[in-house]
Amino acid sequence: MNGRGESPDAPAKRYAPSVHPDAIAPVEARTTAEPVTFEATLQPSDERELRVSLSVAAYSFVLESYAVARGARVRKGDLVARFVSPHAAVRVAHERSMVHLLEAQLVDARRAAMRGNDPTADLGVTAATQRLEQSRATLEAQRAVAAGIELRSPIDGVITELPTIPAPGGATALVARVLATDPLRIEAPVALGSRLPPPGTALEGTVGAMRWRGVVRGLAPIVGADGSATLLIDVANPDGALPAGARARGEIDVGARTGCFIPASALLREGDRYVAWPLGAAGFVARTVWPVSRAGASTVEVRGLREGERVLRDALDHRAAGPQSLAPLDDP
Repeated sequence: MNGRGESPDAPAKRYAPSVHPDAIAPVEARTTAEPVTFEATLQPSDERELRVSLSVAAYSFVLESYAVARGARVRKGDLVARFVSPHAAVRVAHERSMVHLLEAQLVDARRAAMRGNDPTADLGVTAATQRLEQSRATLEAQRAVAAGIELRSPIDGVITELPTIPAPGGATALVARVLATDPLRIEAPVALGSRLPPPGTALEGTVGAMRWRGVVRGLAPIVGADGSATLLIDVANPDGALPAGARARGEIDVGARTGCFIPASALLREGDRYVAWPLGAAGFVARTVWPVSRAGASTVEVRGLREGERVLRDALDHRAAGPQSLAPLDDP
């Protein structure tokens, strides 16, 4: 006999949480033409990092100044930060004096060659010329170092990060992060095979009390693990009123389709996701689902469940319906 008073030779029984049958709702397949509703995060359409090496060859660089502040809007090509090499002006002055000295030496070598008293004078001219050319090249390099390093924004956008610059060293340091916020991007999940709006279709929705307006860019090139596709929508944001990271809502007309429906009460929102509790062998287990559309006030179409599955009708009852509370489904 086991802990439930059953013979080990008896047929195995199926157990489920001891909840009233009315507390369990079936997942039903229905045909609908309701617009697909979605909730997604407004994302930047581009993101760039500005980095600098604080040590180049024998020269180290330090931050002289930032030309922008965190949250500032920038245009492509705007100055973001400037770095300088300590004592660069001293090295330029030293190399300039070396050039003057070598120029004088070259003049002396040419005069000696013109007198013709020394058969090796021509070699001296050649050597003096080479030393002068090398010194001039070094001077130009020192001038380039003294000019410093200017980092400019590669895109139109907003400065979202200006980290503390580390001490000079060999590592490449992050100087700034720029996000492109016009347009912003919405990635709306849609079912493959749906009648999707073509690129250029105008769409709109809400972000809190504000409205967004955008156009369909097309489908993302990668299909999700659940077989869903992602519709890319560019949202106009010329004045920066819509913040990246905000949650946007909208609708997409995809025509008639067959979807899975459950009671709206079977959904529970946890942060940015929705959860339902389908019935499994061990009881009700939380599963992430994605609302697609509503059919009236009490029923919702979802992705992530299959026709024929059963879910807890009221998601708020999930704490009382844990797998520890078991009762046989089959008659003894």
